[in-house]
Amino acid sequence: MEIQFDKILTKIEIAPREIYRKDTRLGQFIFRGFWRDREVVVKILSKSYHAKLPSFTKEILVNDVLLEGTKNLKFPRVLSNGEDHDFAWLIREFIAGESLADTDHIHDLLFGSDQIRPEYQTRLPEILNQFDDQFCALRGCDRAKLEIADWPARYKFDLRDYCLFDIEKGLDASLAQTYRFYSDNLPKYRAEASLVASHGDLLPANILIADEGVTLSDFEWFGFDNRLFDIAFLWLFLWRYPSGQRILLTNSVKNSEDRLFFQMSVIRIITAWYRHAFDEKREKTALILKRREEYKHHIWKDYLVLAGESFDALIKEGVK
Repeated sequence: MEIQFDKILTKIEIAPREIYRKDTRLGQFIFRGFWRDREVVVKILSKSYHAKLPSFTKEILVNDVLLEGTKNLKFPRVLSNGEDHDFAWLIREFIAGESLADTDHIHDLLFGSDQIRPEYQTRLPEILNQFDDQFCALRGCDRAKLEIADWPARYKFDLRDYCLFDIEKGLDASLAQTYRFYSDNLPKYRAEASLVASHGDLLPANILIADEGVTLSDFEWFGFDNRLFDIAFLWLFLWRYPSGQRILLTNSVKNSEDRLFFQMSVIRIITAWYRHAFDEKREKTALILKRREEYKHHIWKDYLVLAGESFDALIKEGVK
């Protein structure tokens, strides 16, 4: 059954000017329009889309957290929000610009999120240096003052629930050393002193190149995580651009503890991604089988193995 958005559009009195995403099956509608004489981005979500609803609600709460707890962080402010029996919606400011990634490749494994727009590829050093300023502003968010300790990290720290045997079998790779390394260092990695404010979904598509500079968007996965989690997340999506990976590490990985946390973040993120494809308890749909084949031959498989060996081995593979 397809979900119709006409009634809710009439209620909030905003007409779409440019549609970013419209899924009438799941019930998600994102578009640009005008509200009270200003350009805005509108997100509408059907309450029947249960998997998405918690993160949608969280995005509204995060807005207040970032306004109160950060300085000099550029992000699209939520201007209004509401809900009725069937839908929830939010209206946020529109920031002129475009995402770092060319997300038109919707049939790719990563939906284009790993493909930097051609006009920005030569500007990656400049962009990543600007990003570093924004990333530092985000990490400066004071957890103690905000009292949001119940906002967990996006992925579990303990990987034992992530069907490790199925991943190892599916990749036909020996991961015993990788997961032993991770387990041995987990107490330090997840210690309170190692946790900072985390975007949680820091792929290039969520980095906007705006008139006022680099801006971060889509904070629905915001939480508190290891201080190298976001860096590792973005580094993985820059696998096509070794020079960008190097700049990111130069700016953010400064000492032996940073290197350790970076290795562990790489292991944790790839494991969390791969569990969906290789979990033998899941239905083997055509999409799942396609993902399995793509993951088997992706460089991330090598990253997963090498991250358990050493930082140098991992980085050497990344800059080939």
